[in-house]
Amino acid sequence: MKITPARLLLSAGHLVLEATVVLGMLFAALVLAQSVGWAIGTTFAYVAATLVLLAVIAVASPWVLAGAARVQERFGRETYGLAVPEHPVRRGGSGEEFSVSASSLAQFADRRNWWGFANAVVAVLTGTAVLLLAMAIGIGVGYLVRAIAHPSNVVAVFTVPVDRGTVIGVAIGAIVVGLGLIVGILPLFAILTRAMLVPSKEAELREAARAERDRRRHAISAADIEQGRLERDLHDGVQPQLVSVAMTLALAKRKLATDASAAEELIDEAIRTTKLSIGDLRALVRGMRPAILSDRGLDAALSALVSSSAVPVRLVNEVSDRADVTTELVVYFAVAESVTNAMKHSGATNIDVRIWRSEHGLRADIRDNGHGGALLRPGGGLQGVRERVAAAGGSMVFSSPAGGPTEIEVMVPCAS
Repeated sequence: MKITPARLLLSAGHLVLEATVVLGMLFAALVLAQSVGWAIGTTFAYVAATLVLLAVIAVASPWVLAGAARVQERFGRETYGLAVPEHPVRRGGSGEEFSVSASSLAQFADRRNWWGFANAVVAVLTGTAVLLLAMAIGIGVGYLVRAIAHPSNVVAVFTVPVDRGTVIGVAIGAIVVGLGLIVGILPLFAILTRAMLVPSKEAELREAARAERDRRRHAISAADIEQGRLERDLHDGVQPQLVSVAMTLALAKRKLATDASAAEELIDEAIRTTKLSIGDLRALVRGMRPAILSDRGLDAALSALVSSSAVPVRLVNEVSDRADVTTELVVYFAVAESVTNAMKHSGATNIDVRIWRSEHGLRADIRDNGHGGALLRPGGGLQGVRERVAAAGGSMVFSSPAGGPTEIEVMVPCAS
Protein backbone atom coordinates (compact mmCIF):
# COMPACT_ATOMS: atom_id res chain seq x y z
CA MET A 1 0.00 0.00 0.00
CA LYS A 2 1.38 3.41 -1.01
CA ILE A 3 0.05 6.40 0.92
CA THR A 4 0.52 9.36 -1.41
CA PRO A 5 -0.94 12.89 -1.19
CA ALA A 6 -3.18 12.14 -4.17
CA ARG A 7 -4.54 8.98 -2.51
CA LEU A 8 -5.11 10.83 0.76
CA LEU A 9 -6.95 13.64 -1.02
CA LEU A 10 -9.10 11.11 -2.87
CA SER A 11 -9.82 9.23 0.33
CA ALA A 12 -10.75 12.46 2.12
CA GLY A 13 -13.37 13.22 -0.54
CA HIS A 14 -14.76 9.70 -0.35
CA LEU A 15 -14.93 9.73 3.44
CA VAL A 16 -16.67 13.09 3.57
CA LEU A 17 -19.16 11.94 0.92
CA GLU A 18 -19.80 8.68 2.79
CA ALA A 19 -20.32 10.49 6.09
CA THR A 20 -22.62 13.04 4.47
CA VAL A 21 -24.77 10.34 2.87
CA VAL A 22 -25.05 8.28 6.06
CA LEU A 23 -25.75 11.27 8.30
CA GLY A 24 -28.27 12.57 5.77
CA MET A 25 -30.07 9.22 5.74
CA LEU A 26 -30.15 9.12 9.55
CA PHE A 27 -31.50 12.67 9.70
CA ALA A 28 -34.14 11.85 7.08
CA ALA A 29 -35.17 8.74 9.04
CA LEU A 30 -35.50 10.76 12.24
CA VAL A 31 -37.58 13.43 10.52
CA LEU A 32 -39.79 10.78 8.94
CA ALA A 33 -40.26 9.00 12.27
CA GLN A 34 -41.12 12.28 13.98
CA SER A 35 -43.56 13.19 11.21
CA VAL A 36 -45.27 9.81 11.46
CA GLY A 37 -45.46 10.21 15.23
CA TRP A 38 -47.13 13.59 14.92
CA ALA A 39 -49.56 12.27 12.32
CA ILE A 40 -50.53 9.16 14.30
CA GLY A 41 -50.55 10.56 17.79
CA THR A 42 -51.57 7.47 19.81
CA THR A 43 -49.52 5.15 22.01
CA PHE A 44 -50.71 2.04 20.17
CA ALA A 45 -49.77 3.57 16.82
CA TYR A 46 -46.33 4.50 18.15
CA VAL A 47 -45.80 0.89 19.29
CA ALA A 48 -47.04 -0.50 15.96
CA ALA A 49 -44.83 1.86 13.98
CA THR A 50 -41.84 0.92 16.14
CA LEU A 51 -42.46 -2.80 15.57
CA VAL A 52 -42.75 -2.27 11.82
CA LEU A 53 -39.51 -0.27 11.83
CA LEU A 54 -37.73 -2.99 13.81
CA ALA A 55 -39.01 -5.64 11.39
CA VAL A 56 -37.72 -3.67 8.41
CA ILE A 57 -34.34 -3.25 10.10
CA ALA A 58 -34.20 -6.98 10.92
CA VAL A 59 -34.94 -7.96 7.30
CA ALA A 60 -32.57 -5.44 5.75
CA SER A 61 -29.69 -5.70 8.24
CA PRO A 62 -27.88 -8.74 6.72
CA TRP A 63 -27.90 -7.16 3.27
CA VAL A 64 -26.86 -3.76 4.63
CA LEU A 65 -24.02 -5.61 6.36
CA ALA A 66 -22.98 -7.36 3.14
CA GLY A 67 -23.41 -4.23 0.99
CA ALA A 68 -21.40 -2.00 3.32
CA ALA A 69 -18.58 -4.56 3.40
CA ARG A 70 -18.34 -4.67 -0.38
CA VAL A 71 -18.43 -0.88 -0.71
CA GLN A 72 -15.51 -0.62 1.69
CA GLU A 73 -13.59 -3.43 -0.01
CA ARG A 74 -13.92 -1.73 -3.38
CA PHE A 75 -12.89 1.58 -1.78
CA GLY A 76 -9.79 -0.10 -0.33
CA ARG A 77 -8.86 -1.64 -3.68
CA GLU A 78 -9.37 1.46 -5.81
CA THR A 79 -8.21 4.20 -3.42
CA TYR A 80 -5.32 2.60 -1.55
CA GLY A 81 -4.45 -0.21 -4.00
CA LEU A 82 -5.00 -2.85 -1.33
CA ALA A 83 -4.92 -6.53 -2.31
CA VAL A 84 -8.46 -7.17 -1.11
CA PRO A 85 -9.60 -10.52 -2.59
CA GLU A 86 -12.94 -10.91 -4.35
CA HIS A 87 -15.80 -11.46 -1.94
CA PRO A 88 -18.76 -13.33 -3.47
CA VAL A 89 -22.05 -13.16 -1.61
CA ARG A 90 -22.68 -16.30 0.40
CA ARG A 91 -25.78 -18.30 -0.40
CA GLY A 92 -27.67 -20.25 2.22
CA GLY A 93 -29.82 -23.35 1.98
CA SER A 94 -29.25 -26.65 0.27
CA GLY A 95 -28.90 -25.12 -3.19
CA GLU A 96 -32.17 -26.32 -4.75
CA GLU A 97 -33.59 -22.81 -4.81
CA PHE A 98 -32.48 -19.44 -3.56
CA SER A 99 -33.50 -19.18 0.10
CA VAL A 100 -33.81 -15.60 1.36
CA SER A 101 -33.90 -16.57 5.04
CA ALA A 102 -30.93 -18.97 4.84
CA SER A 103 -28.92 -16.56 2.72
CA SER A 104 -29.69 -13.73 5.14
CA LEU A 105 -28.31 -15.79 8.02
CA ALA A 106 -25.29 -16.68 5.90
CA GLN A 107 -24.35 -12.98 5.74
CA PHE A 108 -24.05 -12.87 9.53
CA ALA A 109 -21.77 -15.93 9.45
CA ASP A 110 -19.35 -14.24 7.04
CA ARG A 111 -16.49 -12.70 9.02
CA ARG A 112 -15.45 -10.46 6.18
CA ASN A 113 -18.89 -8.85 6.23
CA TRP A 114 -18.37 -7.84 9.86
CA TRP A 115 -14.89 -6.49 9.25
CA GLY A 116 -16.13 -4.55 6.23
CA PHE A 117 -19.06 -3.13 8.19
CA ALA A 118 -16.75 -2.15 11.05
CA ASN A 119 -14.55 -0.38 8.53
CA ALA A 120 -17.63 1.43 7.18
CA VAL A 121 -18.45 2.66 10.71
CA VAL A 122 -14.87 3.89 11.15
CA ALA A 123 -15.09 5.52 7.71
CA VAL A 124 -18.25 7.43 8.67
CA LEU A 125 -16.68 8.59 11.94
CA THR A 126 -13.48 9.58 10.14
CA GLY A 127 -15.43 11.36 7.41
CA THR A 128 -17.44 13.25 10.01
CA ALA A 129 -14.23 14.31 11.77
CA VAL A 130 -12.67 15.42 8.47
CA LEU A 131 -15.84 17.34 7.58
CA LEU A 132 -15.89 19.15 10.94
CA LEU A 133 -12.18 19.92 10.72
CA ALA A 134 -12.62 21.19 7.15
CA MET A 135 -15.44 23.45 8.39
CA ALA A 136 -13.19 24.71 11.18
CA ILE A 137 -10.42 25.40 8.66
CA GLY A 138 -12.89 27.19 6.41
CA ILE A 139 -14.12 29.36 9.27
CA GLY A 140 -10.52 30.07 10.28
CA VAL A 141 -9.61 31.10 6.73
CA GLY A 142 -12.66 33.31 6.56
CA TYR A 143 -11.88 35.13 9.81
CA LEU A 144 -8.20 35.37 8.92
CA VAL A 145 -8.99 37.09 5.63
CA ARG A 146 -11.56 39.28 7.35
CA ALA A 147 -9.16 40.28 10.15
CA ILE A 148 -6.32 41.06 7.72
CA ALA A 149 -8.58 43.14 5.52
CA HIS A 150 -10.35 44.84 8.45
CA PRO A 151 -9.38 48.52 8.81
CA SER A 152 -9.73 48.70 12.60
CA ASN A 153 -8.13 46.72 15.47
CA VAL A 154 -11.47 45.25 16.58
CA VAL A 155 -13.20 42.44 14.61
CA ALA A 156 -16.74 41.21 15.30
CA VAL A 157 -16.75 37.46 15.93
CA PHE A 158 -20.36 36.25 16.09
CA THR A 159 -21.35 39.86 16.94
CA VAL A 160 -18.76 39.93 19.79
CA PRO A 161 -15.96 42.52 19.37
CA VAL A 162 -12.53 40.82 19.57
CA ASP A 163 -9.02 42.20 19.23
CA ARG A 164 -7.78 41.92 15.63
CA GLY A 165 -4.50 40.25 16.63
CA THR A 166 -6.31 37.65 18.71
CA VAL A 167 -8.60 36.80 15.81
CA ILE A 168 -5.61 36.38 13.49
CA GLY A 169 -3.80 34.14 16.02
CA VAL A 170 -6.82 31.96 16.73
CA ALA A 171 -7.64 31.67 13.03
CA ILE A 172 -4.09 30.61 12.15
CA GLY A 173 -4.11 28.14 15.04
CA ALA A 174 -7.42 26.64 13.88
CA ILE A 175 -6.11 26.27 10.33
CA VAL A 176 -2.83 24.67 11.42
CA VAL A 177 -4.41 22.33 13.95
CA GLY A 178 -7.19 21.37 11.53
CA LEU A 179 -4.79 20.59 8.71
CA GLY A 180 -2.50 18.69 11.08
CA LEU A 181 -5.34 16.54 12.38
CA ILE A 182 -6.61 15.79 8.86
CA VAL A 183 -3.10 14.88 7.69
CA GLY A 184 -2.76 12.59 10.70
CA ILE A 185 -6.24 11.04 10.55
CA LEU A 186 -6.20 10.04 6.87
CA PRO A 187 -3.04 7.84 6.97
CA LEU A 188 -4.27 6.29 10.21
CA PHE A 189 -7.54 5.36 8.54
CA ALA A 190 -5.62 3.88 5.58
CA ILE A 191 -3.62 1.69 7.96
CA LEU A 192 -6.78 0.58 9.79
CA THR A 193 -8.44 -0.19 6.46
CA ARG A 194 -5.59 -2.46 5.44
CA ALA A 195 -5.72 -4.25 8.79
CA MET A 196 -9.50 -4.72 8.59
CA LEU A 197 -10.01 -5.61 4.93
CA VAL A 198 -6.90 -7.53 3.85
CA PRO A 199 -7.26 -11.05 5.28
CA SER A 200 -4.33 -12.65 7.03
CA LYS A 201 -2.74 -15.74 5.53
CA GLU A 202 -4.57 -17.88 8.07
CA ALA A 203 -7.92 -16.31 7.15
CA GLU A 204 -7.18 -16.78 3.45
CA LEU A 205 -6.39 -20.45 4.03
CA ARG A 206 -9.61 -20.91 6.02
CA GLU A 207 -11.65 -19.27 3.27
CA ALA A 208 -9.91 -21.33 0.59
CA ALA A 209 -10.62 -24.52 2.56
CA ARG A 210 -14.28 -23.56 2.93
CA ALA A 211 -14.58 -22.81 -0.79
CA GLU A 212 -12.90 -26.12 -1.63
CA ARG A 213 -15.34 -27.99 0.62
CA ASP A 214 -18.24 -26.28 -1.14
CA ARG A 215 -16.82 -27.14 -4.56
CA ARG A 216 -16.30 -30.77 -3.53
CA ARG A 217 -19.87 -30.98 -2.24
CA HIS A 218 -21.23 -29.50 -5.46
CA ALA A 219 -19.08 -31.84 -7.55
CA ILE A 220 -20.43 -34.88 -5.69
CA SER A 221 -23.98 -33.60 -6.07
CA ALA A 222 -23.46 -32.91 -9.79
CA ALA A 223 -22.03 -36.40 -10.29
CA ASP A 224 -25.03 -37.93 -8.51
CA ILE A 225 -27.46 -35.94 -10.67
CA GLU A 226 -25.60 -36.91 -13.85
CA GLN A 227 -25.53 -40.56 -12.83
CA GLY A 228 -29.26 -40.44 -12.14
CA ARG A 229 -29.89 -38.88 -15.56
CA LEU A 230 -27.85 -41.54 -17.32
CA GLU A 231 -29.62 -44.30 -15.40
CA ARG A 232 -33.03 -42.87 -16.37
CA ASP A 233 -32.06 -42.47 -20.02
CA LEU A 234 -30.64 -45.98 -20.22
CA HIS A 235 -33.56 -47.50 -18.31
CA ASP A 236 -36.28 -45.66 -20.24
CA GLY A 237 -34.64 -45.57 -23.67
CA VAL A 238 -31.77 -47.83 -24.65
CA GLN A 239 -32.52 -50.76 -22.36
CA PRO A 240 -36.09 -51.39 -23.63
CA GLN A 241 -34.85 -51.05 -27.20
CA LEU A 242 -32.13 -53.67 -26.68
CA VAL A 243 -34.63 -55.98 -24.96
CA SER A 244 -36.91 -55.52 -27.97
CA VAL A 245 -34.02 -56.40 -30.33
CA ALA A 246 -33.31 -59.60 -28.38
CA MET A 247 -36.98 -60.63 -28.40
CA THR A 248 -37.34 -59.83 -32.11
CA LEU A 249 -34.25 -61.87 -33.02
CA ALA A 250 -35.48 -64.80 -30.89
CA LEU A 251 -38.82 -64.70 -32.68
CA ALA A 252 -37.06 -64.46 -36.05
CA LYS A 253 -35.00 -67.52 -35.17
CA ARG A 254 -38.15 -69.53 -34.51
CA LYS A 255 -39.72 -68.31 -37.76
CA LEU A 256 -36.62 -68.96 -39.84
CA ALA A 257 -37.35 -72.63 -40.48
CA THR A 258 -41.10 -72.25 -41.20
CA ASP A 259 -41.57 -68.72 -42.58
CA ALA A 260 -38.40 -67.19 -44.06
CA SER A 261 -40.22 -64.05 -45.25
CA ALA A 262 -41.58 -63.27 -41.76
CA ALA A 263 -38.16 -63.98 -40.24
CA GLU A 264 -36.58 -61.52 -42.68
CA GLU A 265 -39.06 -58.81 -41.68
CA LEU A 266 -38.32 -59.44 -38.02
CA ILE A 267 -34.58 -59.21 -38.67
CA ASP A 268 -35.10 -55.89 -40.52
CA GLU A 269 -37.08 -54.60 -37.54
CA ALA A 270 -34.28 -55.64 -35.19
CA ILE A 271 -31.77 -53.80 -37.39
CA ARG A 272 -33.89 -50.62 -37.30
CA THR A 273 -34.23 -50.81 -33.50
CA THR A 274 -30.49 -51.42 -33.16
CA LYS A 275 -29.71 -48.31 -35.23
CA LEU A 276 -32.13 -46.32 -33.09
CA SER A 277 -30.36 -47.57 -29.96
CA ILE A 278 -26.98 -46.61 -31.41
CA GLY A 279 -28.33 -43.10 -32.07
CA ASP A 280 -29.61 -42.82 -28.52
CA LEU A 281 -26.27 -44.00 -27.12
CA ARG A 282 -24.45 -41.41 -29.23
CA ALA A 283 -26.77 -38.73 -27.88
CA LEU A 284 -25.97 -39.88 -24.34
CA VAL A 285 -22.25 -39.69 -25.07
CA ARG A 286 -22.65 -36.21 -26.58
CA GLY A 287 -24.41 -35.14 -23.40
CA MET A 288 -21.44 -36.34 -21.35
CA ARG A 289 -18.63 -35.00 -23.54
CA PRO A 290 -19.13 -34.40 -27.26
CA ALA A 291 -16.10 -35.22 -29.41
CA ILE A 292 -16.54 -32.01 -31.42
CA LEU A 293 -16.00 -29.99 -28.24
CA SER A 294 -12.56 -31.53 -27.69
CA ASP A 295 -11.60 -31.37 -31.35
CA ARG A 296 -12.93 -28.00 -32.51
CA GLY A 297 -13.91 -26.06 -29.41
CA LEU A 298 -16.97 -24.53 -27.80
CA ASP A 299 -18.18 -22.53 -30.80
CA ALA A 300 -18.35 -25.57 -33.11
CA ALA A 301 -19.96 -27.73 -30.40
CA LEU A 302 -22.66 -25.16 -29.64
CA SER A 303 -23.30 -24.57 -33.35
CA ALA A 304 -23.87 -28.31 -33.81
CA LEU A 305 -26.09 -28.35 -30.74
CA VAL A 306 -28.39 -25.51 -31.81
CA SER A 307 -28.59 -26.75 -35.41
CA SER A 308 -30.30 -29.92 -34.21
CA SER A 309 -32.75 -28.09 -31.92
CA ALA A 310 -36.45 -28.44 -32.64
CA VAL A 311 -36.92 -24.83 -31.44
CA PRO A 312 -35.09 -22.02 -33.31
CA VAL A 313 -32.01 -20.96 -31.35
CA ARG A 314 -30.14 -17.71 -32.00
CA LEU A 315 -26.53 -18.22 -30.93
CA VAL A 316 -24.25 -15.20 -30.41
CA ASN A 317 -20.70 -16.19 -29.51
CA GLU A 318 -18.46 -13.21 -28.72
CA VAL A 319 -15.48 -15.36 -27.71
CA SER A 320 -13.01 -16.19 -30.48
CA ASP A 321 -10.25 -17.87 -28.47
CA ARG A 322 -10.51 -21.16 -26.60
CA ALA A 323 -10.81 -21.53 -22.84
CA ASP A 324 -9.59 -24.43 -20.74
CA VAL A 325 -11.24 -27.82 -21.19
CA THR A 326 -13.18 -27.82 -17.91
CA THR A 327 -14.64 -24.37 -18.49
CA GLU A 328 -15.77 -25.19 -22.03
CA LEU A 329 -17.36 -28.45 -20.90
CA VAL A 330 -19.30 -26.80 -18.06
CA VAL A 331 -20.54 -23.97 -20.30
CA TYR A 332 -21.52 -26.45 -23.03
CA PHE A 333 -23.41 -28.60 -20.54
CA ALA A 334 -25.20 -25.54 -19.14
CA VAL A 335 -26.34 -24.42 -22.59
CA ALA A 336 -27.29 -27.94 -23.71
CA GLU A 337 -29.36 -28.65 -20.60
CA SER A 338 -31.01 -25.22 -20.68
CA VAL A 339 -31.96 -25.55 -24.36
CA THR A 340 -33.25 -29.11 -23.80
CA ASN A 341 -35.30 -27.99 -20.81
CA ALA A 342 -36.78 -25.11 -22.82
CA MET A 343 -37.71 -27.43 -25.71
CA LYS A 344 -39.36 -30.01 -23.47
CA HIS A 345 -41.17 -27.92 -20.89
CA SER A 346 -41.40 -24.19 -21.66
CA GLY A 347 -43.48 -24.07 -24.83
CA ALA A 348 -40.95 -21.58 -26.22
CA THR A 349 -40.90 -20.59 -29.88
CA ASN A 350 -37.39 -19.14 -29.81
CA ILE A 351 -34.30 -19.33 -27.60
CA ASP A 352 -31.44 -16.83 -27.38
CA VAL A 353 -27.95 -17.92 -26.31
CA ARG A 354 -25.09 -15.49 -25.79
CA ILE A 355 -21.52 -16.50 -24.94
CA TRP A 356 -19.11 -13.80 -23.80
CA ARG A 357 -16.13 -13.22 -21.57
CA SER A 358 -16.13 -10.96 -18.51
CA GLU A 359 -13.34 -10.06 -16.11
CA HIS A 360 -14.38 -12.98 -13.90
CA GLY A 361 -14.60 -15.73 -16.54
CA LEU A 362 -16.61 -17.22 -19.39
CA ARG A 363 -20.32 -16.40 -19.31
CA ALA A 364 -23.39 -17.93 -20.96
CA ASP A 365 -26.80 -16.22 -20.98
CA ILE A 366 -29.75 -18.37 -22.10
CA ARG A 367 -33.22 -16.88 -22.49
CA ASP A 368 -36.44 -18.36 -23.93
CA ASN A 369 -39.87 -16.85 -24.54
CA GLY A 370 -41.79 -19.74 -22.98
CA HIS A 371 -44.45 -19.69 -20.27
CA GLY A 372 -41.92 -19.77 -17.39
CA GLY A 373 -42.60 -21.33 -14.03
CA ALA A 374 -39.53 -23.60 -14.17
CA LEU A 375 -38.11 -24.81 -10.84
CA LEU A 376 -34.73 -26.01 -9.66
CA ARG A 377 -35.84 -29.43 -8.46
CA PRO A 378 -33.51 -31.79 -6.59
CA GLY A 379 -32.07 -34.23 -9.10
CA GLY A 380 -33.38 -32.20 -12.06
CA GLY A 381 -31.39 -31.09 -15.06
CA LEU A 382 -31.20 -27.40 -14.13
CA GLN A 383 -30.13 -28.29 -10.62
CA GLY A 384 -27.40 -30.42 -12.22
CA VAL A 385 -26.28 -27.32 -14.14
CA ARG A 386 -26.07 -25.33 -10.91
CA GLU A 387 -24.07 -28.04 -9.18
CA ARG A 388 -21.64 -28.41 -12.09
CA VAL A 389 -21.11 -24.66 -12.29
CA ALA A 390 -20.58 -24.40 -8.52
CA ALA A 391 -18.14 -27.33 -8.60
CA ALA A 392 -16.09 -25.40 -11.17
CA GLY A 393 -16.03 -22.36 -8.86
CA GLY A 394 -18.62 -20.43 -10.88
CA SER A 395 -22.10 -19.08 -10.26
CA MET A 396 -25.56 -19.37 -11.78
CA VAL A 397 -28.44 -16.91 -11.68
CA PHE A 398 -31.86 -18.38 -12.50
CA SER A 399 -35.15 -16.56 -13.11
CA SER A 400 -38.39 -18.11 -14.40
CA PRO A 401 -41.49 -16.18 -13.27
CA ALA A 402 -44.93 -17.46 -14.23
CA GLY A 403 -45.66 -16.24 -17.75
CA GLY A 404 -41.97 -16.15 -18.63
CA PRO A 405 -39.40 -15.51 -19.75
CA THR A 406 -36.94 -18.02 -18.33
CA GLU A 407 -33.42 -16.61 -18.03
CA ILE A 408 -30.29 -18.46 -16.97
CA GLU A 409 -26.95 -16.71 -16.51
CA VAL A 410 -23.86 -18.83 -15.93
CA MET A 411 -20.34 -17.66 -15.08
CA VAL A 412 -17.42 -20.09 -15.01
CA PRO A 413 -13.87 -18.94 -14.14
CA CYS A 414 -11.37 -19.86 -16.82
CA ALA A 415 -7.63 -20.24 -16.88
CA SER A 416 -7.15 -18.65 -20.27
